[in-house]
Amino acid sequence: MLPIPVIALEINHLTDARYFAAWLIDWMSFPLDGANAIRPQVALQMAEWVEGPKLAARYEMTPIEDILQQWETLPAQGLILSGEHYLSQLALHQVELPFFLELPLKTSPDIIRQIDHFNPLGIILFAPDTPVSAATLSPWQNTDCPIYVHTENQSCETLWEQTQQKRLQGWAVSGAGEEKVGYKSFEQQDEVYEFLLEQEEGE
Repeated sequence: MLPIPVIALEINHLTDARYFAAWLIDWMSFPLDGANAIRPQVALQMAEWVEGPKLAARYEMTPIEDILQQWETLPAQGLILSGEHYLSQLALHQVELPFFLELPLKTSPDIIRQIDHFNPLGIILFAPDTPVSAATLSPWQNTDCPIYVHTENQSCETLWEQTQQKRLQGWAVSGAGEEKVGYKSFEQQDEVYEFLLEQEEGE
């Protein structure tokens, strides 16, 4: 068991799904729009092969009204809504489904103050060009939602320090890209997994 909740994002291949299921992570998400989108039928096939993690459908462009119409056909227990533009849509549509919000670490305080009103399961922060620190996480400490940070370009040691200080409640990771046709390397993901296992064994 990992010592903290982990969400796997951008899972668009059965190889990724099986890999992260073996981690015993909490949530796994598949993209249904955007550059890495998969067809709902592919998501259904992955759901049939993978046991353990809850599945979330991730959207970054599709209007909430259309998402709600698709919901009954999806093999998912929740949603990930990526982008600030979904906040204005959430204000217009009553969403009773479990969902996470995915937002930039450098989100304006005015936006942050709106979030608790919508009661998401958590907030996934991405900051590939900004080191996570007590200072950069400070604006998010006034929200009641659990905070997850994507590990891309971040130091595991720094993220763990912020997790121990209760500024973070979980981490997010992404599936592996194809280095060449039919071959995926999980070297970066392995480093995160092994680091977390070391922390678990040290407690």
